[in-house]
Amino acid sequence: MNKEIKYALEYHQETKHSQMSIRLSNHYLDWDNKPKPFKFYTNIPSTPLPADFPLPNLNVITMKETNQITALENPKINTELLSSLLFFSSGITRQIKFPHGNYYMRAAPATGALYPIEVYVVSENINGLQEGVYHFCPGEFSLTRLREGDYRQFLSEAAGFEQAVKNSPFTIILTSMAWRNAWKYQARSYRHWFWDSGVIIANLIATASSFGLNTKLITGYIDKFVNELLCLEENKEASIVLAPIGIGLSEQEPSKIQHPSRFVPDIVPISHGKEVEYDQIWKLHDASSLNSGMRCVNGFIR
Repeated sequence: MNKEIKYALEYHQETKHSQMSIRLSNHYLDWDNKPKPFKFYTNIPSTPLPADFPLPNLNVITMKETNQITALENPKINTELLSSLLFFSSGITRQIKFPHGNYYMRAAPATGALYPIEVYVVSENINGLQEGVYHFCPGEFSLTRLREGDYRQFLSEAAGFEQAVKNSPFTIILTSMAWRNAWKYQARSYRHWFWDSGVIIANLIATASSFGLNTKLITGYIDKFVNELLCLEENKEASIVLAPIGIGLSEQEPSKIQHPSRFVPDIVPISHGKEVEYDQIWKLHDASSLNSGMRCVNGFIR
């Protein structure tokens, strides 16, 4: 599957810009159907995150050499630290009011200010947070628990028995809600999955480094398993990258857990009208997805 680069070449040819394609396009922005920038669950309560969280070392932004950064020797793994990581990677930093609505600007930019990237956390028990699978909502600065239990072992196996996932207190996972960016950029928007997740990851790595937390980026994993773990709706939202945080700082051994049952909770619709599904996006994404742990171990990547 992953070696079938013809799908990527076809996608590039079909969606690249040209003088002719721009002039002949009849696409327009339906402002009444613009997607909402936040994902809300209808029947699952959320828990506010602490607003009094530690600030990262500013030298992580200004220093050219990362080995010059003075990191914390014994970082405390708690919800305050997690809040800092989430805020400085994808939290809301300011609000701009316009006559037609409000814009919520975030720590990381996004193409068209549409913010298609969603953030999830798979965690062990840490101070202030029970083990489970969580969704982070920057709009409320809160976590919603989607699954109870420690799923780090399951996530590790989905990533080819990746030890960094098992040995970290939590792993942050980024996904993309396809329609949120495709509303403007149509099938081309698949490119933006990786642009927009990349700037969030850059902020996340910088913030984690300032606290002395080792991290790792994992793009090779069994996509179906991870998507089901996060309760994602098929052909609407998909995972992009795993980032175990605080490698080696886990305080409990993850237990073997059964494959989670398929569960897609109801959410508030992100658009008032119809969402358009672009086949080119999912054709390429499916072609680049892995379906075997051995493929992860052997170094397959998107």
